[in-house]
Amino acid sequence: MKRKLIINADDIGMHAAVDHAAMALVETGVVTSVSVMALGHPMGDAIRMFRGYGADIGLHLDLTSAMANIRHDTNETISSLILKAYRGQLNLQQTQDIVRSQIQQFSDKVGMLPAFIDGHEHVHQLPIVRDALMKVLGEMPHDFRPYVRCTRPQHWRGSKAALIGLLGAKSLRDSAASIGCLYNTDFLGVYDFSDKRIAQLWHRWLQTVPDVGALLMCHPGLQGQNGDNDFRQREYRLLASVEFEDMLSHYGVLPSSWQETVGSNLVTRHAAFAT
Repeated sequence: MKRKLIINADDIGMHAAVDHAAMALVETGVVTSVSVMALGHPMGDAIRMFRGYGADIGLHLDLTSAMANIRHDTNETISSLILKAYRGQLNLQQTQDIVRSQIQQFSDKVGMLPAFIDGHEHVHQLPIVRDALMKVLGEMPHDFRPYVRCTRPQHWRGSKAALIGLLGAKSLRDSAASIGCLYNTDFLGVYDFSDKRIAQLWHRWLQTVPDVGALLMCHPGLQGQNGDNDFRQREYRLLASVEFEDMLSHYGVLPSSWQETVGSNLVTRHAAFAT
């Protein structure tokens, strides 16, 4: 039996170079899940292709990108948002309105509700933001509630991964469970984007994938995107290579859907992930 792993491409809609890279990797079956920035401009061809290939399509909740700052007339960075969240300085009702708005925009662009929700720079797990998110999800019919990305790793995968997990993963997981939302139980893919040893990182990650429950985020992109995005091209080249196919085979890992990896009902969650 192969170990199942959700491989999720983040930032769909940020730039056409990101969308094209994800399309190529979904077509090969390497990427099984994609996160769409509802405030961006996801390509219609990409959305249709993702749906046609059965990839899970989720909302990349965004409060800190340039797109979010323009839309919400703010000047928020991830650092400033973390400080406000932990100081209790975010407005719960306003945050709920933003969550509802982005879910609606996602639905308008994708033609369906999000299969899962995560956050750009993991904002969805922060205090007040996660309260707003859970309030909105709790109002949805049970059968339509999406999966939720949990950033808590099961193993030590570096200080950056540990820090991200400490910023709210356990509280988010517990809140999601309380309203019947399923979640991944292991999280991989965090690293310093300046680190060019991407193949070595993937070897380490794939060695520690559990049998079920894991999600690995990636950020592939093709040439053409503005800014310092060499890391996106490095990730794409590896994921599209024969070397990566060999890695998956060597470690017995099968790129899989959320349902195949996490489960599809409360019975599955309580039986497999009651930890």
